[in-house]
Amino acid sequence: MNPKLEKQQSRTMLARSQVAVLDSTISYVEAGTAGPTVLFLHGNPTSSYIWRNIIPHVAPCGRCIAPDLIGYGQSGKPDIDYRFFDHVRYLDAFIETLGITDLVVIAQDWG
Repeated sequence: MNPKLEKQQSRTMLARSQVAVLDSTISYVEAGTAGPTVLFLHGNPTSSYIWRNIIPHVAPCGRCIAPDLIGYGQSGKPDIDYRFFDHVRYLDAFIETLGITDLVVIAQDWG
């Protein structure tokens, strides 16, 4: 774990959890309960921390989940190539593990 990152993320006041996914773990923040599930995906090379100021405004409208993609933030760092296909595999398993069947995706990246 990165102590500086943990200190920054502790200021967000969002509940952080971790689930076993495939051969690793995915860490995520979650807020809100009622309404649709909104999945916030960060880009390269960031983490779920990027959504810290957005989620509190969306949480009254639904369940907000922002994972640290595999290899980023507080998620596991398995020995894989980190190709797009790898991220899809881990995200699919993450969504299935949480039992999400209907969701809205909000994503951010450089390009």
